[in-house]
Order: sequence, then structure tokens, then C-alpha cells
Amino acid sequence: MNSQPPDAELLGHAFKQKQFRRSRPCNLCHQPVKNIGSSCRVCKYTCHRTCEPKVWRACRHSNPSTFKVSLIKITLNSLS
Repeated sequence: MNSQPPDAELLGHAFKQKQFRRSRPCNLCHQPVKNIGSSCRVCKYTCHRTCEPKVWRACRHSNPSTFKVSLIKITLNSLS
């Protein structure tokens, strides 16, 4: 039996690879992210690509139903 709520995977971050012009601190390890890192498309959480699998926090988007709509829009935009 799965102990997570049915929409648990939708509340996770929607990471994409991003190239940064300036270094910025990783939200997980607090070391500078230089050049290429990962950024959540919804809440802008930034981390190293190697830190991404270690991120356990749910996306900080305030409303789960709004998050679903944002995620759908992001998905549709990336398909077009």
C-alpha cells in the first residue's frame, strides 16, 4: 500500500536544467551554482544538478490546485 496521498508527485518540484549567467547559492547545500544547474519551473528553487535527487521538500507553491494548473501550462508550453 502506498502511504503518499494520490497527488504527492504533483507537489514535487518541476526541475529543468538552466544555464546561469551569474553564480547563485544552491538552496540545498548553499555552495555556489556556477554555469549549469537545476531550477524549479514553478517556485524557482535552485540547486546543483547533483543536489537535485537529494531535494526532499515539496514545491513551495501555495495552492495545490493552482500548482496543477501551473504545471499543466508549463507542460503545454514545452510541447509547443
